[in-house]
Amino acid sequence: VVTALPALNCSFASDAWPGLPPLPGGMALEFFDPHFHIWDLREGTESGHDAKVLLKPSEKALYDRADYEASLEALPTPLKHVGGVWVEGVSVCHSGLRGPEYSRHCLEEARWVSGRLTPGPYLLVPTCALEQDDLKEVLAQHAADPKLRGIRQILNCKPDWPRNGFTGDLFENAAWREGFKELRNAKLSFDLQLNPNQYDKAASFFAQFPEVPVIIDHLGTPTLEDLTSGAEQYWRGMGALAALPNTCIKISMLHYPDKNWDQNPVVIDAVHRVIGLFSVKRCFFTSNYPVDLQEGWPASRLLPAFLAIAERYTEEERRGFFSENAKRVYRFE
Repeated sequence: VVTALPALNCSFASDAWPGLPPLPGGMALEFFDPHFHIWDLREGTESGHDAKVLLKPSEKALYDRADYEASLEALPTPLKHVGGVWVEGVSVCHSGLRGPEYSRHCLEEARWVSGRLTPGPYLLVPTCALEQDDLKEVLAQHAADPKLRGIRQILNCKPDWPRNGFTGDLFENAAWREGFKELRNAKLSFDLQLNPNQYDKAASFFAQFPEVPVIIDHLGTPTLEDLTSGAEQYWRGMGALAALPNTCIKISMLHYPDKNWDQNPVVIDAVHRVIGLFSVKRCFFTSNYPVDLQEGWPASRLLPAFLAIAERYTEEERRGFFSENAKRVYRFE
């Protein structure tokens, strides 16, 4: 069951974002951030994280809840941070590990994060290897946490993200395809990263599971080349994914195609076209902190850029982008 939460009544400050008309009744625009990370890369960490792969924001080995919340203190009015969805980082870590040894890191991360985000207005999307024999056991341990809402795996193959050169294209892995059925049985959503050359096979596969909400991360991780010379493949595949009623997409990590994406009409136009394909109610803005933070996108830059994108949409649609759509999809109650 999914529910939408009512908006909060909050006062405007005098420095309201100039591009947007005032919201009625002095109401804030909630930012429920549906994609952020925290991690511990210190020596001897028990968080399951891999210091050889994950970045250290401002050279700090620990990026904790307090660091994340401090990162969002400088939001432009009318935005107000009200919570969000933590998303795993271990599916990009520990290349070469498989079986129980890898699953141990997946469970360690989830336990470590839950201990830091509880209590609080946060939900959890940890990882597990859907292709492994111990899948049911790992899912059962994850399910002990009432904040669990879904599972994520990074699936980018050719070009490979760190683990995917080791695992291969999991869409073509029979054990992974069989394991995906457990998400339907457990009533969990599935977050993923993938490359444009995987969109068509992903759409064909996810069409078999209309009961599983599928959340595509980071606009489908296109490069600038994917949006220009490779645009035919990108838009064909994105159209196939958007045609599925159970898919949503995160507007985030836009520095991946261009580090100064807010000044690039190719990227901005792509965002609006993606919104048109999926519809407003299936799209949401995310911080992707600390990754985007490290790439030069503090809240004082990132959120005004999102607000600029949102200018052409209605008040209700803006609330959807910044909070209500993600709350509904991730069942924030």
